[in-house]
Amino acid sequence: MKDKYTKPYHLAYVKNKFKLMGSRYYIPLRLLKSVIKQITKVSRSVYVLDSGGGEGALIYALLKVLRPHILADLYIVNLDINLNALKFAKQIMRSLRYECCTFDLIHADVQYPPFRKDAFDIITSLEVIEHVDDDKAYLKSLIQTTKKYVILTTPRFLGYIRSEEHKREYSYKSLLSVLENLRKNIDFDYHLYTYQPAIHFIYSRRQLFSSKIFRKIIGLLFLIRNITIGRLIFEQPKGERFLLLILKSRQNKSKGDKV
Repeated sequence: MKDKYTKPYHLAYVKNKFKLMGSRYYIPLRLLKSVIKQITKVSRSVYVLDSGGGEGALIYALLKVLRPHILADLYIVNLDINLNALKFAKQIMRSLRYECCTFDLIHADVQYPPFRKDAFDIITSLEVIEHVDDDKAYLKSLIQTTKKYVILTTPRFLGYIRSEEHKREYSYKSLLSVLENLRKNIDFDYHLYTYQPAIHFIYSRRQLFSSKIFRKIIGLLFLIRNITIGRLIFEQPKGERFLLLILKSRQNKSKGDKV
């Protein structure tokens, strides 16, 4: 299989690509932005790890929505096993020219992150867990490496595996089962949501349309998204995803660890 990163990339192409992917990142990005603002109220610096960040799409989008005073104390690490993707991410980071924000690119396996425990305030993992061999070990490593939060997304199982690169996909029950089994050994809290990137993204941009009637129609479609007929007509089932927020307490220790 030919590596998609071998051909030359130009900044104009990159920006266009990330705009097309904006609907996929919109909901996790809003959550990440909110969490960063909460941390900056009590801490001057924020350390973020993007696990499996690839070419840096999330970092690029994040820096476009955060204000300069928040960027001043933001340290971001992009961890990925694909060296070509990291080289591509390096070019993107240089193009942004944010002197007040610190970046670092780490070439390593996301299942074995080369960091000490509680190294980061926030860890993001967007559509990565379905690619790893051992999902439980991967989740455990994320929780151990973070100090406070883990933000994770993964496609919802539709009755078939939609990509050859996916080791597995999750239904609501199967993902809950993984989390509950993990809680037998590690203490943490979590919130699990489902979201439809396309509908949420359109609804979030409804103010761009001048027609009040059109905005009301978009708002109505958003409100009836949980009705079966509405889902069949207006949504794209293949796009539905899970959004998982894991909260780790400051006193968190693995059960069985010596104090």
